[in-house]
Amino acid sequence: MIHGIPTEIFNNEEGMTLLEEEIRTFNSLNPVTKPRWFSSRENRDQKKHGSVAVYFETKEEADRALRNRLQIAGVSMRTVEYTPTKPIGQKCTEFKPKRPNYCSNCQKEHEGSEKACKIQQDLISKGQKLEKFSYIQL
Repeated sequence: MIHGIPTEIFNNEEGMTLLEEEIRTFNSLNPVTKPRWFSSRENRDQKKHGSVAVYFETKEEADRALRNRLQIAGVSMRTVEYTPTKPIGQKCTEFKPKRPNYCSNCQKEHEGSEKACKIQQDLISKGQKLEKFSYIQL
């Protein structure tokens, strides 16, 4: 993921082509596909910056993008590895009413707390940040 992409420049089909070219030209990396926005067009129209997903040909290229950041529109952009996650937190039990203390992260019967959930413990041990949600946004 690349955070902070200016919507004024890149918020259209031509902008995504330009973004792909900038990644190739100024970062010597090879995206597999055209970058994709994480937010809806309506959401981006209200904001100055957004986040995009970029997929690279090799793990080495992805690691280089994560380690070095990316130069986009003359600015060093923050990059993070995208890890899809399920909702995390004490509210997990609300999603499975027939099974109290059901964790939607690891499919085990316990509360979705960091201490009880092996999935969360693994993320913490890898140094990844946990995102806590009070609701699911669809």
